[in-house]
Amino acid sequence: MNLQPGASSLRLLAVSLVSIALAATASAQTPVTFYDGTFGPGWVASVAGLTGTVTYTFAAGGGGFPGASEKETHKLTAVGGVAFMYLANFNSVNTFTGAFKSLSYSYDLANPGKHDVFYAIAVQQIVAGVPTVYIPDKTQILDIVQLVNTFAAAPNPYFTTGLVASQFCKIPTNANYGNDIDCTQNPNFSSSTQQTVFGYVVGNSFTGSGSGIYKTAIDNWCVVLDGPSGPGSVGRGCRGIY
Repeated sequence: MNLQPGASSLRLLAVSLVSIALAATASAQTPVTFYDGTFGPGWVASVAGLTGTVTYTFAAGGGGFPGASEKETHKLTAVGGVAFMYLANFNSVNTFTGAFKSLSYSYDLANPGKHDVFYAIAVQQIVAGVPTVYIPDKTQILDIVQLVNTFAAAPNPYFTTGLVASQFCKIPTNANYGNDIDCTQNPNFSSSTQQTVFGYVVGNSFTGSGSGIYKTAIDNWCVVLDGPSGPGSVGRGCRGIY
């Protein structure tokens, strides 16, 4: 009695195994998307790095495309003639646990104030029990919202694709002109157990005596993770980033 499978059976088995493997790979590689166009409850602002003193507010308001936007006001007061700050805004809803290859982001910015302001996509991870904030290396990515800039009624004009962990740098708590961001320390995108929260950072500086007041807004914030291998919010992408 011949119990060996025939060539056709082996081919069918091989095709089936390849199909299953491809399906599993496709499932694992489905992009994970986080998006917020209304900025409702849940966003929590904090100081990520500061020299000098700062007072600030983050609050959802109208004027976005469409609907609401997140409006920021901050007042920097110089100590010894210099003030420097990074303000972070995160929402725990935008949390992913697992590894991913890279991230892409987009958002829209407006500036009804009197000064240019720096924005950056940001990630937060717990390092040795301490929440640590990272932003992209500013020599490569600069999102500056300039004076009288208004929201675009179109796909987001501020975006960058394919950012990997080595392109993110830690914000020191005592950030200043000589201690801006620390690019020797990067986040971990390769751990299956790492929890990462996504948000954004507003940055600015003031020199001289007295204070500087800055007013800006952000809308249609979006992050897309490429090659994720953990649970999360699944979507096609948003505002021009896929």
